[in-house]
Amino acid sequence: MTYTNAEKMILTAPAALSGGCLDQILNRLGSPEKNLKIIKIFGECGKSSVCSLLSATLSASAYKVGHVVTPFIHSVRNCVRIYERPISIELFSKSAEKVYKAVGVIKKEKEDTEEFTPSRSDLLFATAICAFYDSGCDAAIIELPPTDTSHTFLGKATVTVISSVYDPKIAFDICTHMDRDSGEVVSAIQERDVHKIIFDKCAELQIRFSTPLKSAFCFSSISVKRMEFTYKTKLFTIGCGAYYQIKNLLTVLEAVEALRRSSFRINGTDICSAILSEGLPLRFESISVMPNVIIDRADNSTRRKALIDTITKLKDYLSSPPFVVCESECEKIREEFEAEYPDTKVFEVDSKIAKKSLKPLISSIAEENTVIVLGTSDYCEQMSKITKEILCRN
Repeated sequence: MTYTNAEKMILTAPAALSGGCLDQILNRLGSPEKNLKIIKIFGECGKSSVCSLLSATLSASAYKVGHVVTPFIHSVRNCVRIYERPISIELFSKSAEKVYKAVGVIKKEKEDTEEFTPSRSDLLFATAICAFYDSGCDAAIIELPPTDTSHTFLGKATVTVISSVYDPKIAFDICTHMDRDSGEVVSAIQERDVHKIIFDKCAELQIRFSTPLKSAFCFSSISVKRMEFTYKTKLFTIGCGAYYQIKNLLTVLEAVEALRRSSFRINGTDICSAILSEGLPLRFESISVMPNVIIDRADNSTRRKALIDTITKLKDYLSSPPFVVCESECEKIREEFEAEYPDTKVFEVDSKIAKKSLKPLISSIAEENTVIVLGTSDYCEQMSKITKEILCRN
């Protein structure tokens, strides 16, 4: 099967979830998920950061880690990663072909007696699990939206991690999908209502629940490219000034402790410290100092508010008001920034003509000024690359 056909197989499948199809596909494939330690990640914000940090931490401890993301981002293959890199076209095609054949056998067995129509998520998960198993992965991190029930057929989770949730309804949706096979549940520090919903569900299921301790956290220092904090008497450093990532970082540290209790051999929190020092791509990523150019995936109001709070904490290092570059929602973004920084200048730049638009803009900005580029992951990746090229030529 070619990659084009593999991608077509998944993208042309129904978007609606189907009950039990994934379970049947995996059974036909020999239940490869039983050979993997499953880590499920839920949440409203911060899932990607938590997944990236967990994956890096486990990889540093000599574990081979797969990571599958839903809903689809960039391309289908980019949703299936090993060591946080998309798997090869050959591996993806080979795994998809196995899934395709398994689906064909199941449909033939059922004939007209029972309908069997796997969804996109069913086929993506089956392809990912097959690829992870064939590659010799030790663990699989499953990043999920709260409404996706496909994960219930992936077997017992070693640990379930819940990142930040602001809407109690979403917390209820997540808890609806939890059962006694959810393993230990680690939650980010939540608002009181959300915390109670998750805690009560864990108590009902009689599964262990843990969350970071506010009393064990002490913030040390922050600059554009460095942040330090102490947690449970250990000093941690991250290579960026993304203060809004503190909640995610503490969640990861608690998740690491939960994994260690579940037989993962992780060499202490000093590994986390080494991983955190690398920073997080596209999360308050500083790509230039003169002028200050910062790339951030702030693609909704909640993330932009967190970004503005971080800029405020760095007022001694960043000039204000900042110059903001975005792809859309120009007026809305201007209002949000002007609430804190009056006279903020917002520029709407289409990534397709970014080279032509950005060059005169960056050239006209004084070295002491600050430029914030924000938007979706795709947009930020393109703009980061283009901005670096322009700065190098200047």
